[in-house]
Amino acid sequence: MADNDRAQEAAAETAELEALLEGEGGASGPVPRKKGIRWGWVGGGGLLIALLFFADQYLFSPALETPPKEAQVIPPEAPPAEPPLVAKAAPGKPGRIISLEPFFLPLTDKGKETGRFIRMTPSFLVSEDFNDQEMEITLPLIRKSIYNILERKEASEYRGDTNPIKETIKKEILTTANANLRKGSGSINDVYYEQFLIK
Repeated sequence: MADNDRAQEAAAETAELEALLEGEGGASGPVPRKKGIRWGWVGGGGLLIALLFFADQYLFSPALETPPKEAQVIPPEAPPAEPPLVAKAAPGKPGRIISLEPFFLPLTDKGKETGRFIRMTPSFLVSEDFNDQEMEITLPLIRKSIYNILERKEASEYRGDTNPIKETIKKEILTTANANLRKGSGSINDVYYEQFLIK
């Protein structure tokens, strides 16, 4: 009995569905699709184009990318400024002593580096009437002249007893340093080495 009732219900539901389908399609069968613009597709395509434009402009634009670290331009550091000169009274001699910053450069032999270095710290014995402001003005020229003197020397000149080369360098520094000073600003009377190392 129960199976009979279930079969009747299923048949009734099938009949209802067929009636609904026939009512929508009418006598002529299924409803033909409407032709024309499909606004859903147009809206979706427009949205896709907008997203691609945004991605191109803001996500993949090279103007907004940060360059890799090795490509970033780092401004060069300014060379350390020469500290203010301090003049000390010279013991036992008239005048004052002015100490310079050390010089450190490689020794070369016929233009090729030898792996050896010179480190030299000179001091000037200046006359009592020496103008300290003059030294501050001409110090860059004097330092450049000393570098040139040291660069011209061959590594072979520093072998063995270095006293002869020390005296030669001392005389050259004294001559070129006084040549860079203006008249009436005093004079450099002697050059001392606080340090003179060959490594």
